[in-house]
Amino acid sequence: MATVLQTLARDLSNLLAEHLTPAPRVRDRVTLAILLLFAGQSPRSQYYRWNLLFRDFTAPEPDQEVPLPDGKTATLPAEAIRYVDEVLWLRRLTLANNLKERPGNIHLLLERLCQLHAAPAPFGAAAITRRPPGAAAAPERLGKTGRILQQQVSRLGDRYGDISVRRRAEFGPLWLAVADAFVEVPEEMSLDNVVEAAPLPLQARFHQDKEFAKRLLRVIEALNERYMQLRACGLKPDVWLAQERPSINQLAELRTLRLAVQRLEQDGKSAAGAFEQAFAEGLAAAGGKKFGGFTAFTEFYDDAVGIEMMRRGSVGTAAAERGRPLAAEGEAEGDEEVEFSFGGEFAGDDNGDEGEGEDAGFYPEEMDEELDLQKTFSSLPDLFPQEFSPVMRHYFQQVLAQSAAPEKKAAALRDPEFLAAVKRDSRYCELAGDALQDALFRDAEALIQRNATKWRAGW
Repeated sequence: MATVLQTLARDLSNLLAEHLTPAPRVRDRVTLAILLLFAGQSPRSQYYRWNLLFRDFTAPEPDQEVPLPDGKTATLPAEAIRYVDEVLWLRRLTLANNLKERPGNIHLLLERLCQLHAAPAPFGAAAITRRPPGAAAAPERLGKTGRILQQQVSRLGDRYGDISVRRRAEFGPLWLAVADAFVEVPEEMSLDNVVEAAPLPLQARFHQDKEFAKRLLRVIEALNERYMQLRACGLKPDVWLAQERPSINQLAELRTLRLAVQRLEQDGKSAAGAFEQAFAEGLAAAGGKKFGGFTAFTEFYDDAVGIEMMRRGSVGTAAAERGRPLAAEGEAEGDEEVEFSFGGEFAGDDNGDEGEGEDAGFYPEEMDEELDLQKTFSSLPDLFPQEFSPVMRHYFQQVLAQSAAPEKKAAALRDPEFLAAVKRDSRYCELAGDALQDALFRDAEALIQRNATKWRAGW
């Protein structure tokens, strides 16, 4: 079953396929599309709220209205905006200690996007390396990509981490080499930087490339590592994300502490007693020197970390623990293949990460682990025909249930019978293009929300 980060990687890949085009303002469109994954009350947004975003179960979650290009607004949890800004999209990945002269995962993602350029020559053999160029750098020959990378290097200056400073001093800067042209690459980059610098146009199905999928997932895992560890420990990311302590290793130990507390509380132990016993057990297992960065329970009890963890208790621990362990930037995870099998606004298969939000949205896959959303969207109009207009029936069965290939969904939206049904429907007859697609998506989302309980009961 897919973890929440694998699902996010698939969704992000599909968004890039739709928006990473030569059209202007691509960065703004991609950023907004990512934010809208968390908007409203759709099944997908609820899934991410419960399984990805930090949730403070001791306080109400604030929402924020975000303006849309059409003049309307979208409702987003404030934590989603912080997550996109500070974790997923704008945060620069630093280099790992074990990389030595090699580029990081974020650089390898940019390298693969260059190799997936629509014109194989010269970008097909693109490589990011620290080897000094054999000829004079000629960034102007790399077009917009060369200019943007130069601007990014200039903006970053020398504001990068200690490891990058050492690697740069020892091995020299990083270069993007394309044929006999070279341009310097920033030591540290964000996903936003990569999308900004990607050479366009890309191949039509670049997002289905297995190597691209693998590299994108590794970047997303590295970006999320600290956030997910903090979430699992009940430590608010807005307080602890930018701090050096607790370290990743310390957070891993504190996560086991919180899980042990949950187990002890279920056995009838008081919260304070559970924390003290769990800490003693963890310290003993760690050899008696330090556990979670602390030498004794009294030290943990008096520290801001301990105070926050004990205040929040073990609430939400089960949801925070789902998913496989995260990999640090630069760590290899083997050569397993990652496939993005199908997509769309409600893309996903066998999530299995329902967490504590199992009643918050409509997840047909809860009813049958082998049931995927393609089958769901295909069969719903037949199971509940009274709920579907001709337009919505086609949209569910031919668009939402289509594969990840954008051209297939586009063809379904151009189908003559479908367009004829649109012209007969007073809600859509005056709409076309993006306005029509936005209206269809909103109405499909509302239809699911309106009927979720009934559909679940009647499945």
